[in-house]
Amino acid sequence: MDDSLEKVEVKVESGVTWPTPEGSLASDEEIRDLRHVSAPLPMRVWLAATIGMAERVSYYGTQTLFQNYLQNGPNDLVPGAMGLGKSRATTVNLAFTVLVNILPPPTSILVDGCLGRYRALQIFTGYVNGCLIL
Repeated sequence: MDDSLEKVEVKVESGVTWPTPEGSLASDEEIRDLRHVSAPLPMRVWLAATIGMAERVSYYGTQTLFQNYLQNGPNDLVPGAMGLGKSRATTVNLAFTVLVNILPPPTSILVDGCLGRYRALQIFTGYVNGCLIL
């Protein structure tokens, strides 16, 4: 490490400093006068963010329905199906949440090692079609 290089911070009005492409810090004049341009995000970044957001919306959207389904009976004010009561329904719902967060690594090993991509896509397509029918 070269000790002759000193780290110099330049304070600007906003209190932020930006290094230039050469590694030196921009001067107050450069920060004030030059146009600030952000780089555009690639389409694949927007696609990944949108898919992630849609997955979270669907997950949290079904949590309430799942809780009602487990907790309430068919003849309750808010109809359900199982009639487990609040305590048991919450326990089942939280166990489901734990499984949802723990199962991806073992299932990915199963899919990559045993089923293969084609068979996994067939199973997943059947699952999605079933969800759409419901």
